[in-house]
Amino acid sequence: MTTAVAGMSPVLTAEVVRDYAAEAGVCVRPVLRKVTDRETGQVTSVVIRCGSTREAVCPPCAQRVRRLRMQQCAEGWHLEDDPLTAEVEPAPDPGPDAAEFEEDCEDQELDHPEAEPGSDRRVRSTRRRTDVVDLPKVPQEHRSVGRAFTAPDGTTYRPSMFVTLTLGSYGKIIAGRKGSHVSGAGAPLHPATYDYRRAAVEALFFPRLFDRWIQNLRRCAGVKVQYFGAIEPQRRLAPHIHLAMRGAIPRAVIRTVTRATYLQLWWPSFDEDRAVFTDPERLPVWDPVEKGYRDPGTGFPLPTWAQVLDELDADPDARPAVVMRFGTQVDIAGIIAPSADADRAIRYLVKYLTKSVAETYTDPEHADPQYEAHIDRLHHQVLHLPARPSVRTGSATASNPRTPAPA
Repeated sequence: MTTAVAGMSPVLTAEVVRDYAAEAGVCVRPVLRKVTDRETGQVTSVVIRCGSTREAVCPPCAQRVRRLRMQQCAEGWHLEDDPLTAEVEPAPDPGPDAAEFEEDCEDQELDHPEAEPGSDRRVRSTRRRTDVVDLPKVPQEHRSVGRAFTAPDGTTYRPSMFVTLTLGSYGKIIAGRKGSHVSGAGAPLHPATYDYRRAAVEALFFPRLFDRWIQNLRRCAGVKVQYFGAIEPQRRLAPHIHLAMRGAIPRAVIRTVTRATYLQLWWPSFDEDRAVFTDPERLPVWDPVEKGYRDPGTGFPLPTWAQVLDELDADPDARPAVVMRFGTQVDIAGIIAPSADADRAIRYLVKYLTKSVAETYTDPEHADPQYEAHIDRLHHQVLHLPARPSVRTGSATASNPRTPAPA
């Protein structure tokens, strides 16, 4: 607290110093480090920025990161010179069976983002689902910049795009924009029928679905599509993603790719009604000798992750644990730079980079009971869902994780 007497300077409390530092754009929680000169042996103390990306932790450092991201996006979005150099040798022709192979291997166990070095990547050789549209096949070009267009007056334009992808509905929600103070805004209108299970599952695996979408778009656009993107939660807490994509891609192609993209996760089922260890007093027991978990009742070792996937592969009637698609809402806008639209889009992309989800839609001083209850119900579902095969998922799948470790 700042205290002062008429004609005297305020008392320099920690809070006052922090406020002064923030106002001056200086890190409010610097880190002191000792640096040793290896030639002279002299030890010097230096102060470095904390580097926090959260505005609630250190506003100056967070804003510094935000400005850096804005600059990176602005510099890379509307390039005229392609960073893909002509010296790179094109990939060899895969032959006439390449397209058929891609279709046969459409359903893959996509754990490669967190796969350990040397781990096997499983591919379930099944054709594309029959309830989705086909992906168009186009010749591939080794470029990432968009085409330039010349107007009748001789002006040259090189448009790019701003695209937003959203998940589908889980039930009607109470409408209300941020800051509108509508009671329960963002919470379900009918919580009892809101599909919280699917909302939680799709929130966890949204990055995988987006990864598949990007792969499909690069195949169907015929170019090495580059983008700057930011995932953020909607008011209902479902994730959606904003993309600044370099170059112009026909809107029909983007919409077709969105309709044709899906994610099938070939894991053991973790449906709520099939959960095995639901009693917190009877959870799987860690065996330090065998380096795995055992059934608390029988004492038998739980199957390994590889064993349950082998059983899934051997079952001709097996179904994927998760099938995900994007919603029907796809927002597409053409952007030309430099322009006010481009600047506005970049600010929109980075507006939540320095905030956490809790800071985005909640107000500790004016809690909304309906919205807080919505958060609690979604959190309850997330607690019992496996996000990765490398974490303990015994309560849902009655198996060891891929890399067992004590809880």
